[in-house]
Amino acid sequence: MKKYLSIVASFGTMLCIGSVYAWSIIASELIKNYGFSGTQSQVVFGTLIAIFPVTMIFVGRLGKKS
Repeated sequence: MKKYLSIVASFGTMLCIGSVYAWSIIASELIKNYGFSGTQSQVVFGTLIAIFPVTMIFVGRLGKKS
C-alpha cells in the first residue's frame, strides 16, 4: 500500500510543479476573463513562487522522518 501512496503523492507533486510552468497561460486568462490587471496576476504568481519552496522544505523534512 505504501508504494501506491508514493505514486499518488508523486503525481500530485508533478501537477503542482506543472501549474507553476503553465502560469503564462493561466495569467492571460485571469486578465482577459476575470478582469485582473497584470500587476494583480503577478502578485498571485509571486505568492505561489514564494510558498512553493517553503512548503517543499517542510515536506522534505517530513520525508526524512518517515
